[in-house]
Amino acid sequence: MTAEGGVVLHDVTDCYEGPIVVTYAEGRTVELDGPICPGQRLVIGNTTAQLLESTGRD
Repeated sequence: MTAEGGVVLHDVTDCYEGPIVVTYAEGRTVELDGPICPGQRLVIGNTTAQLLESTGRD
């Protein structure tokens, strides 16, 4: 994902098992245990990545 963009997966009905690996352009990685399931979102910042519950406003 570029710094200007992102992605949302709609109509996902299954959980994706972990680990979930975020790789930054400079090669650094952040690994999350997972799973990520419907109703959650993966939020990626400049230095962090985290799984959050969706607020319903997304």
